[in-house]
Amino acid sequence: MAQKGYFSLIQAIEVTLSNHPTQRYMSPTRKALFLVALFVLSTIHLPNPEAPITEIEDDIFQGFTVANDIWNETPLNPVAVPNGFNLSTAIDYGDVAVLINNKSEASRTIGWAFVTARNISADRVFIFDNSSNPTGETINRDQFNTYFLDPFKTMLSSYNGTDINYLVTTKGIPLRINGGNNKASFDQEIALAGGSYDSDIGADWWSTHDYGPLAGRQMKDFTRDEYGFFLVTRLTGYTVDTALELIEKANNSYGSRGMHVLDLATNRNDTGYKFWNDDLYVANSTLNGTMNLPVYFDEETEFVTNMSNVIGYASWGSNDGNWNKNYLANGGFDTLDSAWNSGSRHWNLSGPTVSAGDEFNWSYQTGTKQGGNGAFEASISSQCDQESGYLLPGIYAEYFDNEGISFNAASMPTLIDRAPDHVRLESDLAYSSSGSPYPGLDDRFKHNWGARFSGLIDIPESGNWTFYLNTDDGSELWIDDVSAIQNYGMHGMREYSSTLNLSEGYHDFRIEFFQGGGPHGLRFSWEGPNVSKTTIPSSAFFVSGDYVPQSDNLIHRWDFEEGSGVQANDSIANDTDFTLYGMNSSNWKNCIDGNCLWFDGSDDYAKVNVDDWLGNFTISQWVWANTTNQSNYASTFAIDDNAGSNQSFQHMISGGEWKLHNNQTKSFGDVIPQKWSNLVTVFEAGSTRQYMDGVLVNSNYYPNGSVNNFDLYKIGVNRAGNSHFEGMIDNLMIWDTALTNSSITVLNRNIINNCTAYSGNGQDVAYLETTHDIPTNFTNHAWVVYTHGKRSGDVFGEYELQVTSYDSNGVELTYNESSKQDYTASWNSVTMRFRPHENATSLKIRISLDIVPTSTEGSLFVDSTVLRVIRPHMEWVNGSIVETAVSTGARSFNWGTTYGQSLVADILEDGASGIKGYVYEPYLTAVSSPSVLLSSYASGFNLAESYAAANTMISWMGVVVGDPKMSPYADIVHDIEIIDVRVVENVTKNESFEIEIAIQNLGPGTAIGNLKVIDKLGSLILVNHSLAMPNGSETGSRQILKLQLNTSREGWNNLAIRWDAASILNPERNIDNNVFDYTLWVNSAPVIEDIFCDSSQYSRGDRFVCSIEASDDSGVHSTDIAWRITNGNNSTEWTWKGTGSQDGYLWWTTIDLPSDVELGMLDIMANSTDESNISTVSIAFGIALITDAPAFWFGVHVSGVDDPEWGGASVLTSYPNTGVLRGHVLTLRACVLDTDHDLSTQAPIISSTRGQIDGLTYVAGSNSNQHCYIASFTLSTETSLESFKIELRDHNGDFMTRRTIQISDQPPEAEILIVDGTDTEVTNVLGGGDELIKVVVTDYDDSIDGVYGDLTIKWPGQSSYSLPVEFNDGIALIPLSTLESIENGDLLITANITGANGASNSAQFRTPIVLSPPEILSIDLCQDGEEIDRLMFGQTADAVVRVRSSRQVGDVTASLEQLGWIVAAPSQAAATCGNDLAEQDAAYHFRIQLDSSFVPGDGSLGIRVVDIDEIASVSHLSFEFLHSPPQIQVSHPTNVSHASLLEILLEMEDADGIDAGCGIEYLQDDEVIYSKSESAVTDLDGTGFWSSSWLLPNELNGNVTVEIGCEDWSGNKVNYSASVLIDSAEECADCEKIEQETEDSSESLAFSIAVGFVVLLLLALLITTRVRARKPVETGETWQNEEIVPQRDERIPEGWTLEEFLAWLDGPMPEEWEAEQWEMYRDSLEDLR
Repeated sequence: MAQKGYFSLIQAIEVTLSNHPTQRYMSPTRKALFLVALFVLSTIHLPNPEAPITEIEDDIFQGFTVANDIWNETPLNPVAVPNGFNLSTAIDYGDVAVLINNKSEASRTIGWAFVTARNISADRVFIFDNSSNPTGETINRDQFNTYFLDPFKTMLSSYNGTDINYLVTTKGIPLRINGGNNKASFDQEIALAGGSYDSDIGADWWSTHDYGPLAGRQMKDFTRDEYGFFLVTRLTGYTVDTALELIEKANNSYGSRGMHVLDLATNRNDTGYKFWNDDLYVANSTLNGTMNLPVYFDEETEFVTNMSNVIGYASWGSNDGNWNKNYLANGGFDTLDSAWNSGSRHWNLSGPTVSAGDEFNWSYQTGTKQGGNGAFEASISSQCDQESGYLLPGIYAEYFDNEGISFNAASMPTLIDRAPDHVRLESDLAYSSSGSPYPGLDDRFKHNWGARFSGLIDIPESGNWTFYLNTDDGSELWIDDVSAIQNYGMHGMREYSSTLNLSEGYHDFRIEFFQGGGPHGLRFSWEGPNVSKTTIPSSAFFVSGDYVPQSDNLIHRWDFEEGSGVQANDSIANDTDFTLYGMNSSNWKNCIDGNCLWFDGSDDYAKVNVDDWLGNFTISQWVWANTTNQSNYASTFAIDDNAGSNQSFQHMISGGEWKLHNNQTKSFGDVIPQKWSNLVTVFEAGSTRQYMDGVLVNSNYYPNGSVNNFDLYKIGVNRAGNSHFEGMIDNLMIWDTALTNSSITVLNRNIINNCTAYSGNGQDVAYLETTHDIPTNFTNHAWVVYTHGKRSGDVFGEYELQVTSYDSNGVELTYNESSKQDYTASWNSVTMRFRPHENATSLKIRISLDIVPTSTEGSLFVDSTVLRVIRPHMEWVNGSIVETAVSTGARSFNWGTTYGQSLVADILEDGASGIKGYVYEPYLTAVSSPSVLLSSYASGFNLAESYAAANTMISWMGVVVGDPKMSPYADIVHDIEIIDVRVVENVTKNESFEIEIAIQNLGPGTAIGNLKVIDKLGSLILVNHSLAMPNGSETGSRQILKLQLNTSREGWNNLAIRWDAASILNPERNIDNNVFDYTLWVNSAPVIEDIFCDSSQYSRGDRFVCSIEASDDSGVHSTDIAWRITNGNNSTEWTWKGTGSQDGYLWWTTIDLPSDVELGMLDIMANSTDESNISTVSIAFGIALITDAPAFWFGVHVSGVDDPEWGGASVLTSYPNTGVLRGHVLTLRACVLDTDHDLSTQAPIISSTRGQIDGLTYVAGSNSNQHCYIASFTLSTETSLESFKIELRDHNGDFMTRRTIQISDQPPEAEILIVDGTDTEVTNVLGGGDELIKVVVTDYDDSIDGVYGDLTIKWPGQSSYSLPVEFNDGIALIPLSTLESIENGDLLITANITGANGASNSAQFRTPIVLSPPEILSIDLCQDGEEIDRLMFGQTADAVVRVRSSRQVGDVTASLEQLGWIVAAPSQAAATCGNDLAEQDAAYHFRIQLDSSFVPGDGSLGIRVVDIDEIASVSHLSFEFLHSPPQIQVSHPTNVSHASLLEILLEMEDADGIDAGCGIEYLQDDEVIYSKSESAVTDLDGTGFWSSSWLLPNELNGNVTVEIGCEDWSGNKVNYSASVLIDSAEECADCEKIEQETEDSSESLAFSIAVGFVVLLLLALLITTRVRARKPVETGETWQNEEIVPQRDERIPEGWTLEEFLAWLDGPMPEEWEAEQWEMYRDSLEDLR
């Protein structure tokens, strides 16, 4: 936008506002649109021409007359200000500038709004436009200088507009500058910029100014020229709207009147403060007594508020003893009253409903409090069960809130003496960098927290194992209590490693970690035998196991695992078993960690005699108290029977606490009933350390040797034997050494807590609430309410304040809520400022709690709730001002500032128009004097002047808020201006004459005073004329007075015409226009006293000055000069010139001699004329000699060496530092200054000792007297670097100048490319080894044969490395690859090269590295080279994975996957399967075989490829899983005897495992003659066996068909059919014998049936066992091939051992068996042996 258009818009807005005064208050919508327009304007760069500014100012002062027109007015205009007075005419903003911080939207909005409202010209808007400008309220001294002071001084130095006296700053410009004794407010420091006090900026303490009555000066208009600094005020408040309202209040302030309120503080009459109270008395006397203004002067104790129509206010503010009062009844909760459900008077409460096992309870307690007697406690606990840590999978994770904890980040903070704030189990440690808490944790663990991760790590195989710890921030790893990795400090993700030789099995580990601010992460990885680098899997971690810390020093261990009997064995030492007394089998309990001992609290105890001479020792035990209410000294461990011994001690319960007692008693901590706790006492070199649940809770000192000789240990009873423990004891251990802190941590993991998510979690789930009635004198006041909170234990949440206002009918009017405040481990507070509805009569104040689900056990506390009214609250009139004697009442203009420290902002928000506050402690002497401030303001002085006059300290702490020129009393101020004075007639000594005085009253007030005419010589009053003039808008405010007077002095008469105001009720503030100086004189003839020039000799073409001294008693009117040249008797014509003079005495002119003027002598003629037109002529002959002009040669200038701006008239250095370049065409230049230079004959001669000079040519100089010549110059390339000389001679060959010129070596240049093997440029660098760095070198002025250099290569995520480079014909090719891991980022290559003559140069090449995951091109599954899409169980197949990867592949794994079940597939040698792909980089081969853990159906082969940068790709090949059918082999005879036993044996093989049944039918002539239903096949070592026996009937013979059908569990069937020939019956010779055999056969048949029944039972048992065996068993990930656990042989009856079964086989034959059958059965089981 053009500037003129912009200011037209400003004028339009101003006119609109001025024409519609009732609409100056904008609605929020209009105000928003107005601010948007201002913001748009603020972003436009404005030029600064003069014309538009003048145009604006003319418009501002419309109605004012111009002084020198008054004598010609006909008729005389009798009104000084025809258009009357308003803000724009009565108050001139032409000397106000505005400072805007363009970085702050608030500053832009407020600043441009003020610029628009006050018509500030663009050149008086100083914009700080640095993108780094701070916008906060506090800055340091360097920021002040860099971003504000120095730029402001720069802008001031280029400012050439009207004088600036006032500066306006805004919200968004810093408020204060911190520091030591030189700290100060921003406004008071910027006020000194560029003025008389500039050197005081940044100095210690303060300076003083000399403006106003406190400096002994008369009050008058302030100007920076006179006083040396700016007056600075600020437009600010809590909000931008408040600041904008200050502009509006000033708009409407003109003519405002109101009450002055002075509130004296009776508590401030002591020494050091009383003077300010005294000044309030002076203010009252001045305002009320002298100026007759209304004053409310309070001398009582009560703090005054709720006054109406206030225009001036002064009080002690928050330093008044009655100001800071808490109006909330029982805000500290200390007055108890059961009538309220909280138990505390006036307060009600509510809490969440929780699940069974969880608890929430409100209570008033006195142990923890912020103030007073007590505080409310919300106790919280979730359902927590204890479980054994023994071989429990996972990592024991303890989290610590470090907020408020100080430690040195160069090491690890101490954790042993701190109870963790939260505990849980981690499956592994694979947390990448993140700014959020770990999943499942709350915001306590987002910033400033720590952790301890510990447990056992299962090492799969002995060997060297490398551990990697990658963390942000600091961490340390211990393996087996030895520090392995120290990754200290505050840093981003950084990985350190350590290699240890470890044996297979469990090893103790511990990681401690701390996090400061920003993101955080922790990754724990390993690498070892047969294990590539990977995150340690969850299957490798266990909480605890058999590991015992410092086991070499363990001398006793009682685990109480016996389970019965009257003795507890020591598993370490002999003869130290506990004997149990008063106990039986019921005392042995099954506890969390195995068995333990129960003690009934009556007479149960155990003891053992020992002979321990320990020195240093440690005792650890797990204890479980049934109740806290046990007899004092009830002990879980005691030494000796001597109750009063100082040389023994006991672990005991006393007063509900676990304690260590001998002659002193030291607490472990509270007894938590029915919960296991670990108590450890360590004695070391005379000092003890007590640990409870892994935390160091106490330490003490004992004389060395006092506790070291033990002969008796007891558990369950104290030393005296009279106080018994009720509860359980387990795992008692004693070491003959002092365990370390880390060892204690190991012990604590044996039993851990398992807690559920807290069911009472959520927002606003609990609250405390009270109702407050608003006193009638505080209605419509603003209030501040705050409360305090603190937490303890493993709980977390937030709290906030909620205030609802109600009218007298209980109708809700307004609702306010504070921001939420985190509960922390130390007391903090939440504060809210609010203003209830104007009709509100009561407030409901609620303290609301949020609770997170991770809370397990602890408390949230609330205390010290305070409600204060923000005072004063007044009905302020527009233009009201305030002063409070509060040291830091303007410390901040942000919400949330401490009550009292924001008093200035509160009063502005209440509606005052102007105020002064202090940003730091200023001392009371820096506070404004109310008597000066308010009386000056009421006398018509503006806001800024009044505050400046009221205190003389500058460069200090004050900040004045409001429109600097706001002046409601400006309407009573008159402004007499003496426009002009004249005397029309000539004045004669001692004769009366008339003096005419043009005078006007430019002010809105009536003027009463005296007009005096004074002879300045002797201060003689010639006239004293009393005068009263109406205000400037009335007739008579502008007139011409004619006064008679005479003078008795001849010559100069200097007169002063002066106006003196005579009434305090009719003040005048601008007195600079009250005086007019006038001088009288008489006339006389002029005298030419001297004629002279500035030299006695000149050359042709010279310019010189000649002067005339002439005088006259009334002044010389004019003088003319003429000159000529005389040579012998010949003279040129006179040439006339006008002259000038500054004093009327010395007259001078400039003479320019032509270059072709005659040579000779100069003559001068002068002619002077006075006011009466009388002239005097005088001639001076031969004043100067005129000669030929000399020639001055300069050069030779060499392009590229010398300054290109060389003007051709200055001497060049003989030995320039810069050299010429070979192979370039240079220009040589020489110039001469010669007025009469001859081009045809006076050309110079230029020569050089090397190189070629060509084409000397004339070029015109910069003026007619300068003449230049140029020539070209070249030096050949690949020549010497020796310097050469250039010489300049004139046309006669006379030497002029010589210069020695160096030769510069032009450095070689290099270009870096990345190419492939075909020299094609690569755009995407991969670093896989197929790329080359190509460096191409060129050297303009030298051969490239001698070029050499080196390369520096920096991969992202790696350290840089360098290598030398050799060039062949200027080209070098270097392989580019890396086998190390890299990150996304830029690859940076730097080439440093050196040329043949040593000139060096460098070049850089930067390209982004974009890592892409490896690409799985294909997965092929084949059998015998043919691709398949299904696979049977037991069959094997080949899988080939073809991969393309831009980076080296680190690992490729394959796994069979189905329904979440995953089995790894082993790799194998190359097999033929599928076709290779042109784009593949590699192929990987795997052997695929389905085992019985899968089921038929769809499954997949999963492939995971990871490159060396740990970027992975995953792909799956789906195929069908098929169960294979069983295969059978049947054995039987093909021909059998008649009526014999037909035996059929079936063997079965099944890749899926033997789980099938078979049935049989016998057919003859296609009819079934006998059958057996399906029965199970017996699995013997993977081979199935099934048999059938049939005793053939007598009548059966001939061919019989045998058909067998088998079906496995998955439905696969197999059949068998065969023919058996049965012989015919033979005729019997002994039928009786045959009958007997038949009977025997019948018995045999019966026996066979019995045997078959037994076999069926055994087969059913076997089938049941197999079916159970098929149930899926979850297996963890393993790290090596493990031996298959031998399966029980299904032929052995359930419950029998092999030995028992073989013994039965070797025993007698069962009664129901035949001998042959028994032997056959035994033979079939012979393999069992």
